[in-house]
Amino acid sequence: MKLSISIFVAVIATSVSAGSHGWSRPQNLDKIPRDKPLPLHQMPECWQGCFQSTNHAYGGGDFNTINQHDFCEDKWGHFRSWSKTWGHTCGMIECKDKEDGYRMVRWFNSVCLI
Repeated sequence: MKLSISIFVAVIATSVSAGSHGWSRPQNLDKIPRDKPLPLHQMPECWQGCFQSTNHAYGGGDFNTINQHDFCEDKWGHFRSWSKTWGHTCGMIECKDKEDGYRMVRWFNSVCLI
């Protein structure tokens, strides 16, 4: 369980842009749609619950309405901050299967690292 959460948080921390903080951006940010919402229904069910129950803590808007481009760009580091605190805590409680962590990484990569 802790391994799957750690894998997800590590991928997010190294994959998502931090703008001026010097972290690398998704390489094809210009190809990520600005007119499509996040495909939340495609992530593991336990993570869907985490995104909904902690949506209030995400400073970048609303997980249900933010477009894929803005989510992946993470200009102000809102998602990184959320994933290290709220997402990590919820995932440890709700996502018991190690495979859920791998599925979540694949979901993130399919959305942000196209």
